[in-house]
Amino acid sequence: MPFETFQKPARRMGRPPTNPQVALPGDHDAMTETQKRTHYSRGCRHDVCRAAASAYNKALAARKKANATGAASDAAEPAVLTQAEREQRLPALGATRRIQALMRAGHSPVQIARRSQVGVDAAWWLALGQVDDVAKVTHTRIDQAFHTMRTSLPEPMAKTRADGDRITAMSRGFAIQQGWAGPFDWRDIDRDERPQHTPSTRRRTATEATA
Repeated sequence: MPFETFQKPARRMGRPPTNPQVALPGDHDAMTETQKRTHYSRGCRHDVCRAAASAYNKALAARKKANATGAASDAAEPAVLTQAEREQRLPALGATRRIQALMRAGHSPVQIARRSQVGVDAAWWLALGQVDDVAKVTHTRIDQAFHTMRTSLPEPMAKTRADGDRITAMSRGFAIQQGWAGPFDWRDIDRDERPQHTPSTRRRTATEATA
């Protein structure tokens, strides 16, 4: 067998490299931004396709940076509390109602504890109404987490979407079974004797959920 048979190929098998100067055929001016980015991903290096892809990547990086900054600021400890305020105790009713409402919205106690910077056991004891009072700093952290999480979807906590949906359903189902009110069922969550809207303790059927 000739020696040339054993020669290493010039490049590995796979997608051939694209010429940076090649522009694929098509009416680039009539394309939408999505079509331009798709054209770019297929190897087109026309100026408009290149600009659309570059603008999208910059916007995506900016959104990721903003989300990371927002999450860090949400979890940050409030700096306005003095030492005396840290040692001050408040009734735990407000913190309890906030955690219950977030669980009714589908957030798990682990997510709430992580965002509030409290222990998971503490979050559970508060949710079950087994705590009489809390430190003001704890109340403030839970209140900050409540205002952030009540308008957001539950964060993914599992490797698969099915597992994440199962955790959300378990948290919401437990809260419904306990008759806990949701985040927007209260007029004044700290002072009202009962929620403005009485939550239903009955689970919705599949037909009602899709209606």
